[in-house]
Amino acid sequence: MKTLRVSIRRGSAGPAPAALVHDFLVPAAGRFAQLRHDFESAEWGYKPRTYGLSPSSPNIALPETIHFQPFDSEDFVPLTEPMQWFHFELLARANPSLTTDELKQRWRALTVNSVAFTDKHSIDYGTRFYGGDPTKNYADYILGVNLYNPKPIAWKSLSTGGNLVKIIGGATTIEAIDFTKGLPRVEDVWEKPWLIHWATEETTDLLPFVSTIDGVARSTWRVSPFPQMRPVGTPFPIWGRGGQNRVGSASSLKAVSNGQSFSPYVP
Repeated sequence: MKTLRVSIRRGSAGPAPAALVHDFLVPAAGRFAQLRHDFESAEWGYKPRTYGLSPSSPNIALPETIHFQPFDSEDFVPLTEPMQWFHFELLARANPSLTTDELKQRWRALTVNSVAFTDKHSIDYGTRFYGGDPTKNYADYILGVNLYNPKPIAWKSLSTGGNLVKIIGGATTIEAIDFTKGLPRVEDVWEKPWLIHWATEETTDLLPFVSTIDGVARSTWRVSPFPQMRPVGTPFPIWGRGGQNRVGSASSLKAVSNGQSFSPYVP
């Protein structure tokens, strides 16, 4: 199999300390919406999902996952070698001070089973959940593991609260990166926050102010970046066959204005 190479830094620290990537602008033209945080969603009772899913662990932080409904019904997108390197380069661009080995450690932490995105399609699925059968582990070209398996790790079709989507049809059809064609250069999509999202997790850290949500003043909780790429945040691409995907429900969306600033996090 051909080895792909990406242009990433391989050693020295950058000119400035790594910091959280968090401020974005909604483009001046086009239809856009923001994915709701848990505390903005009736589905979760306008509270962090921890209260419903892990009431015995009141301090746990859970991913603010929002499921998509791809038109091809593929809930998991197999990550070909070019797709894996594309995503890996996103991590490198987010924090160019990391070495290749450090980036690979972050990549592994993001893509192992039971994190959020590769469940049952990860490098360790067979070992951990399929009777200890390593032949059921999926191939990872970044780490060079499980290459005996023709099936690569796969990415679940979802995003997380706080991210921007571009509406291109109906109420819930959104623009995505078409994985059936040649992939774009990372630098050409890096400034498109509706194609490159940032993983968020809810917390039970109640903030001392309220937000007006659906016309009602409601409590607000802190929303933090995924831990794998701290302190910069964890970017991931929005994949979609034919360059489109679909948010599972319009209730997961909230209106935003063209030209306004936003952050996927609530500090």
